[in-house]
Amino acid sequence: MKKRIEFDCKKFESGAQPVYFEFDSLDGVLRDGAFGVGEVRYEEGSVYRGTLIYRNGKFNKYGYGEQDFTKAHFSSDELGVTDAHRPYKYVGAFDYTVTDWIYGNGVMYFIDMFGKPSGYATGWYVGLTKRGEYRGAFNRELLLAGYENTPELELHPRLKMFEARRKKAKKTAEAKSVIIGDSWFELYETGGAENGGGTFAEDTKGKSVLGLGVGGTTYSDWVNVIDDILGGIKFEQVFFNLGYNDIHGGEAVDDVMMNLATCIAAVKSVNPQALIYVNAVCPAPFHPATHEQKTQFNKQAQRMCQYEKNVKFLHCNMPFLNQDGSAIDDLADYFIADKIHLNEKGYRLWAPYFAQYF
Repeated sequence: MKKRIEFDCKKFESGAQPVYFEFDSLDGVLRDGAFGVGEVRYEEGSVYRGTLIYRNGKFNKYGYGEQDFTKAHFSSDELGVTDAHRPYKYVGAFDYTVTDWIYGNGVMYFIDMFGKPSGYATGWYVGLTKRGEYRGAFNRELLLAGYENTPELELHPRLKMFEARRKKAKKTAEAKSVIIGDSWFELYETGGAENGGGTFAEDTKGKSVLGLGVGGTTYSDWVNVIDDILGGIKFEQVFFNLGYNDIHGGEAVDDVMMNLATCIAAVKSVNPQALIYVNAVCPAPFHPATHEQKTQFNKQAQRMCQYEKNVKFLHCNMPFLNQDGSAIDDLADYFIADKIHLNEKGYRLWAPYFAQYF
């Protein structure tokens, strides 16, 4: 009989909490490399059930399983469907060596407001985002019960958020500086009690700056919307702060670079004389395993910017690095509790690197 370990979930405070682990081997010894099946609960409410491997004191998702979003707080727009569909679960491949989230062939399932099956989407997923078509032939007989007669959905992530930024841009009509990026730029402008507030209002006083940050986005998300959003306004310069979600999501550095180049080209197609600034990707306490990929991206992005006319690379990661390029020991002091987003102290270190050019 295989050995099973049960964990005390009452002590769960943040991050990931294993619920149980059943060993694949009969000896039942919890050693590095131990393989089995189990359940892990996550801070945002989702639950993973499937194969796990024990490495470096953690139970990591590796192989095949499901991520149940029933009690999580992911929006329909975030996954790319209308409000008629709600995220239910992802079933498919996982690979912690690439990303600690979702990675590989799988199916995203949705339910309606009554909890009944409403549709599904097959594909190659990186995190919650479908990055390509399902690789190989998908057997519809593998669909979860109740989904046989539901439609396969097309996913358009963050459509509402991008539409809101499009309306904001058209309403503004003219701005010297436009900042385009992920949640670091979004929270830089909007602030909020949780992160202590960004320093946007202070940094832009008396200046013309349009904030277009959208949390969770990547260079690939912006590729097809930049020219449309910027096409209706007059601007002189654009600042990019992207790449973090790309790398954490498991995208290869070369692919991120290609999308960065496409975004730069899109800006130039709207305004050939525009100045373009590219922020370095910064380290974060929550994802230390991706530090090397971020370093590689920053080096390649800096090199590319040197040869692109009117494009400048900004070393805004420097306050968070030691001289040897490793992350500073007190890095967490500059982040809120989720260890992904900056607190006010962090913004005051980071923002001057680009705000000086507003």
